[in-house]
Amino acid sequence: MKRSLKKNNFIVYLMLVLTAFAFTNCEDDDNPNNNNANLRTSNPRFSLDLTLITNAELNQIQGDLFVPSNLANGSIQGVYVRNTGIGFVAFEIAEPNHIPGDCNLPRVKDGVFLEYMCGDKTSLYNAGNGQKVEGDGEFPLKAFRVEEIKDPNRNNVTVQLIIGG
Repeated sequence: MKRSLKKNNFIVYLMLVLTAFAFTNCEDDDNPNNNNANLRTSNPRFSLDLTLITNAELNQIQGDLFVPSNLANGSIQGVYVRNTGIGFVAFEIAEPNHIPGDCNLPRVKDGVFLEYMCGDKTSLYNAGNGQKVEGDGEFPLKAFRVEEIKDPNRNNVTVQLIIGG
């Protein structure tokens, strides 16, 4: 009986270890940019202090900011950050369906789109969720995690954003 109990415990332990191993080695298949060779090297990590005047635009709903690559450490061409009104989003500036450098840096069009010129072609992406609206290719903009740091002494106003990581 004791031997049978040890054998059962070992089997349960082995199943737990194998299950944990399987989950830790899975890639996020829901993220289409996992297979995008154009953006594989983009992995920024930086912070923005929203109390600084240079970042004040992000304190407004629909406010946005282009962070150049020399400040967005680890990005390819920089990072676009936007206040959606319910949180913040951040995307790699490099156009995801072309080799970096083949397209100009995007411009905000009609307040809600990011527009790229790639030679004689135009690509348009939703600035709030990064989804492609028109243009060639299958990939959306590459999104990054945004962590908000709130100040409890200032009515929980967001004072800093940590992007990437």
